[in-house]
Amino acid sequence: MKMITNIEGVNTNGAVGSDPNATLLIMKFTLEIGDKEKHRIDYYRNWFFGTERLQADGEMIARRSVISPSNFVSIPLCRRYKFSVGTAEPHTVVFEKERPLLMAGFRPHKYRVFVDGKLVHEREGF
Repeated sequence: MKMITNIEGVNTNGAVGSDPNATLLIMKFTLEIGDKEKHRIDYYRNWFFGTERLQADGEMIARRSVISPSNFVSIPLCRRYKFSVGTAEPHTVVFEKERPLLMAGFRPHKYRVFVDGKLVHEREGF
């Protein structure tokens, strides 16, 4: 697994990310998984508008729009997406986004990516 880019709006200590294009409103990262058969996992979330995209090899896995009711009322604390990538070298990928119980719109969320049951990426931010 290789991290291609890491653009994070706010990291765990509250400092603005090192990328000059990072803002306080966006969580964005790209992962490359696989040894012989490479696969790209892209995640984007705009904290202010609530838009969210999860893609694997350019194919949309999950999407939330600005008008989605779940942006305003959401019961589960953790959203979990499970999908597979690859044919010659298949991998099972689980993406989790966990929000805080109280005042979730004003506190950092936790993001985790598991590949074949192993935690390969963990991030906290908006």
